[in-house]
Amino acid sequence: MRPAAGDQGFGDQAQGSPLKSPSRMRAVSPGLSPGSGIADDELKTAEEKFEETKAITETAMFNLLDNDVEQISQLQAFVEAITNYHKQSASILERLCETLDYKREDAVSRPKSDHVVKRVTSFRRSASPSPFNDDDGFGDATSSSSGGGYNFPSTASLGESVTKPKPCCKAMYDFEPENEGELGFSEGDIIDLIQKVDDNWFEGSIRGQTGYFPVNYVEVIVDVD
Repeated sequence: MRPAAGDQGFGDQAQGSPLKSPSRMRAVSPGLSPGSGIADDELKTAEEKFEETKAITETAMFNLLDNDVEQISQLQAFVEAITNYHKQSASILERLCETLDYKREDAVSRPKSDHVVKRVTSFRRSASPSPFNDDDGFGDATSSSSGGGYNFPSTASLGESVTKPKPCCKAMYDFEPENEGELGFSEGDIIDLIQKVDDNWFEGSIRGQTGYFPVNYVEVIVDVD
């Protein structure tokens, strides 16, 4: 007898065939999305992660764009620091200019002296006057033709030489030697005078040093004879 439609016999005949009905596929893989092959729980998890990442990114971008006040404040502080640095540098340079201007005016007002070329023989003078020089009242240191002795001054002349003030002068300015044989000194120094070379130069000594210096740099206290 011919079996009716939908009878179990048709299922038995179809057993072993690779084709399955949609109802049988759903029964085999109930967790898959239709036509995708991806489980519903995996898709849901991916959507949740995407939403979380999207929210974090949007929050970060909002904070970056909304934080312009702090960024501008930091930039302003940096510019102010640079400005203060240049102001301090300018102040230091201004003080330096004032100092240099003062030194220039001092150099301009300082009296200038003409350079006098000294004779070579003039540098061979003794650093201190001879004890037998006529200027000190000791007479000439000459050898006696009879006995080779010296003519010593009298007691009166010795007394006069002791009481006689020694020629000296006071330095009005600092003087730095520029040539060999010149005598350097500082303002206020007392210099012993040896001789007046000419209208522009004295010869004198101070602190064991002897040399020449300009007349207009000193004030004579006791003039040389």
